[in-house]
Amino acid sequence: MDICMRKQLVVTCSERYIKIWNYATRSLEIQMQTQVGEEMNAVAFHPSGFHIVVAYADKVVMMNVLSNSIKEFNTFQNLKGCRDIRFSNGGHYFACGLTQGAVHIFNFYTGECPQNMLCKGHVSKVRALEWFADDMGFASAAMDGNCFFYDLQAAKESGSGQRNNERDFNQKGVNWSGMCLIPDMDYECLAVGSDRKVWMSKEKKYIDTKRQLSQIQIMANAKTFFAGVGEEGKPGSIEIWRLPLERKYEVQAHSGPIERMRISHDNQFLFTSGRDGSMMMFEIKDKDMLRGGAGRKFEGIANFSEEILTEKTEMDQYE
Repeated sequence: MDICMRKQLVVTCSERYIKIWNYATRSLEIQMQTQVGEEMNAVAFHPSGFHIVVAYADKVVMMNVLSNSIKEFNTFQNLKGCRDIRFSNGGHYFACGLTQGAVHIFNFYTGECPQNMLCKGHVSKVRALEWFADDMGFASAAMDGNCFFYDLQAAKESGSGQRNNERDFNQKGVNWSGMCLIPDMDYECLAVGSDRKVWMSKEKKYIDTKRQLSQIQIMANAKTFFAGVGEEGKPGSIEIWRLPLERKYEVQAHSGPIERMRISHDNQFLFTSGRDGSMMMFEIKDKDMLRGGAGRKFEGIANFSEEILTEKTEMDQYE
């Protein structure tokens, strides 16, 4: 599941369906059925709302989102076991975290992944990715217990994926399942995993949650964050936390573990998807929004885009 920045759209993928939902109208806009055996593991929405990238078991596919359909236009073979894909904030790059532990950074417009954009370091499956606000790097969390920070400018100068080793965060024996960067704090993240704790990477502070959390997302004001329960055999509730690491409330949501969690760019809505096959949307009510603290504004552009992408052949039918 992923959310679009410039349109009020959410994309979800399951075993055989890609679906695009309009959360303003609470309706399903487009769906695409894949062939039998083509199971999908992850999907990412381009900030423009015109494209998506989908990870299958053995490949990654780029697709156009048209007015009433979804069509493939580029395929990357032999990218096996991708569990998370994230577009950069500008949409010119997207990152793919693979089973082998490498993170591939692709140029969206050329489809290239040069050697300096092949970021290694993890020795197990990458489960979470997030870009820096300026798109000059990203953070990754994997099942090897490591959270790494990569600097793309340094990678360009050195000719290989450059990790900021001084910022590495490691907890031996922990399988990370969720991670998010803390706004306005350089090289600092929140992480959750199999040890039933919430961690702050820079200070190595933690709090015991008594149950396993699978996903984590933070508000733009860096004061409130949400954590999704991902423990087997238990309902997937949403926990509301305040920094520094204080649990405030809990909201019952899914009947099974939570798999994905996203916050809309304007910080007005929280979206979750779970193993129970449902996606849920929650409106965020925060008193800081009244003072402009929690929301995020669009600078220099209209709030949401109304344009659509269509093929020339379809336009010719209306002439």
